[in-house]
This record gives sequence, C-alpha cells and structure tokens, in this order.
Amino acid sequence: MREVTIDSMEKLDDLIYDHPFNKSISRNRDLYIYRGVSDANYSMITSLQRICKGKRNDVEMSLLNNFSKYAELEDASIKDSVWRKMMLGQHHGLSTRLLDWSKSPLIALHFATTETNMDDMDRHDCAVYRLDVEKLHSTLPEAYRTEMARSNQRIFTIEMLNRVCADLEQYDSAMKNNNMVIVEPPSMDERMMNQYSFFSIIPAGVEKVEEILRFHEDAVCKYIINRKLRWQIRDMLDMSNVNERVVCPGLDGIATWISRHYYVRDAGRLHIEKEDIVNLDVEAIVNSADEELKCSGSIAKRIFERAGHDELAKECKAIGRCDVGRIVVTKGYNLKAKYIIHAVAPKKNRCFEDGEKATELLRSVYRYALKWIKDNNIEHIGFPLLAGGFKGFGKAEAWRIGLEECKRFLKENEGYPYDITFCALDEASYICGQNILNAINGESYRYPE
Repeated sequence: MREVTIDSMEKLDDLIYDHPFNKSISRNRDLYIYRGVSDANYSMITSLQRICKGKRNDVEMSLLNNFSKYAELEDASIKDSVWRKMMLGQHHGLSTRLLDWSKSPLIALHFATTETNMDDMDRHDCAVYRLDVEKLHSTLPEAYRTEMARSNQRIFTIEMLNRVCADLEQYDSAMKNNNMVIVEPPSMDERMMNQYSFFSIIPAGVEKVEEILRFHEDAVCKYIINRKLRWQIRDMLDMSNVNERVVCPGLDGIATWISRHYYVRDAGRLHIEKEDIVNLDVEAIVNSADEELKCSGSIAKRIFERAGHDELAKECKAIGRCDVGRIVVTKGYNLKAKYIIHAVAPKKNRCFEDGEKATELLRSVYRYALKWIKDNNIEHIGFPLLAGGFKGFGKAEAWRIGLEECKRFLKENEGYPYDITFCALDEASYICGQNILNAINGESYRYPE
C-alpha cells in the first residue's frame, strides 16, 4: 500500500485536509474512512482473532448467540440479524470479526495518539489508515454492487446486508478473502454518533486486514506519524475538543480524559540499560571510534557488523578521520538508529600525560554529541560507556564524566523531552554506573557492589 511519512505538523495537513473537490455538487466531498493505530508496526487484526486465535471460526456463532440472549433485553430485533448482533456486540466490547473506522481523520488521530500507558507515547511511531470506500466497493461481487445501485447507496447498512447476505458462510464465500464490506451501523447511542463510526467485516479466512488491502492498493494509504509529533498532535486534539469527553461521552470518558490531562510527562530522561547498544531503538547511537574511523574495538566491531560493514566503512573512509575529543556522523544503515555519532575519546596517560586535559577532551566528546542532537532535532540518543575500557580512565571515572555531562545538558535544556540511554553490557558495569547516577541524582539507594 502507499505509505506517507508525516514528520512535521505541516505535513499533517495532507492527512486532515486532503479531500477532493466534487464538481457535481461544488463541495469537497469524498468517501474516505480512517483508522488510527497507536503503533505503526501493529498489524490490523480483529478482536475475535486476538482473543479466540485459531478457534475463532468454531466459536464465533456461539459467542454471538450467547451475547444475543442478554442483549435482547435492550434490542429485541437483534435476534433477526447476525449483523445486528455483531455490531451491537462490537460496540459494547464483544470480540467480533469487525474493525472500527471513522469518517473523521481527527477521531482516527485521537486513537493513534492515545496509549494505555502514556509513557509509551514517544517510544514508537503511530499510524492512520485512510481507505477509499468507493474504490473498495467497486470490486465487490455483482450481487452487492446491484444492491448498492438499487438502494442508491455507496456504503452498506444492516438492512442492505440482510437483503444480499443473511449468514456468515455466504458472506465468506462471496468475499474470497480478498475483499470486505464497509457498513455504517445504526446510531445505537451518542458514543457511536460522536465517533462517526463505520465497521469493516473481515472474512473468516483472513489473518490480518493487510492481506485484503494489498488487492486494493489504489484505495488505501497508510500515514506513518513520527513519534516526536505524537504529544504535539495529542495536545492539539485536546485543545480542539477531540478527546475522551467527546469520543466516549459520559462519566467514563470524562474520568479518562481528566486522568490523561493531568499525566506528568518525563521532560528529560537519563537512564542506564543492560543492553547492547546495537539493539537500541533510538534515533542516534554513539560509536567509540578511533581517529581513523576504522572498525576497531569491541563496540565499533558490533556497530559495523550490525549496520553493514561495507557501506559504513565506505562512508567513514570518505570522511577520512576525526580528531580526539570530536565527533563525525554517518548514516545508521541497517541499525534501528538513523544516525551513528562516531566519537573519538582520549587515551589518558598515553596520548595525554596531563590527566586534566584528557578529562576535558572526554567531556568535550559528550558535549559535541549532545549539541549535535539538539541542533538536528534529535530527542533519543544511546551512549556506550566511552573510555571505560583500555583508555586509562577508571570505570567509575568514565561513568561519572559521561553521566555528569548528560545531566548538565538536560538541566540546560529543561522541559524538553530528551531521552538519553547509556548501555552497559555486563552486570558490574551496570551496577557501577547506576550507583554513580543515583549519587548524581541525590538518591540514597545504592546497588550492592
């Protein structure tokens, strides 16, 4: 499917305002529907598949019929239509084969920028899918297209579905796992109306909706929204009154909205992880480089290997060299990180007999790296412990210098959401670094050495 990357608020206009002009009525009208997902890497699967897995086709009707026994108290007509059972159940949280969509791109953005754990907001990209229903429905079987023409409708209602297809087996046979019907449900309550809800009915044999959409590439677009924009979009939506108080009217929605409104966001995070730096999902990682930018040292070897040795070595060779205490930047290639900051730390008591000069050069490496991420609007960076190996600095001293410089940077840029991760491969190094970080933070807790 076509993918569009949104990495600025200006590009968000392409999602919100891209509605074609209809000359026949002199209005901007379309038949687009939208679905927001909080993680761009999620596949679109139904709640029935997520809950019932491989048994979903065996238990689907039992699940619907059991729900119907209780739901008839509120809607007696539910027993007359499998589609009404399904839609009422989906609306109240029952696991079904339906997927929710909205006519509003802003509602889709609301769901894309809302997390169960708000700490995850800036840890991954989100996405909004836009589907052109008119193009999708133009390839439906003849009986379905005939019903749309007879009813003078381009989106199905429950009544239209009942006329053309009365049961699930008939529907699955007609769709052949390469199509699906979009239904506008009846307005069962205020929540459904406010969300401008639509449902797609997924055939039983489809594992994920992307399998259907690949047959309709001209009808679908996936907008991938950079994680750095999620909070800004979230705040914009809140100020536009697109939030839980409208999307989920009632005290439940009000309580959720108020709780999220008072969420305290981490503004400047410095932490240590027991992790290999090549595995970090950040925007930039730091390599402990030598002056010739060659693949030497354990950290550099792992980074070159994961990034793709030949391509990275070629770019480093083109740059040539880097002075001690300075940095150069290359692409990240096959790493999760988009950039590699090659930092050349000094060798204390070897190249520099003056220990204070070596210390200042080590501090300057961190300062240059942090200045670069600020200048280039990078929020997430990963550091190894620079000069903590065979460069003459003790491990504790190397930790203290690195952590102090990062802490100073966060203080100077207070309020901005920088996330700085240090990586420690072994337990001893992790404990040493964590104890020093605790001391810098003025915390009394100490890890046992």
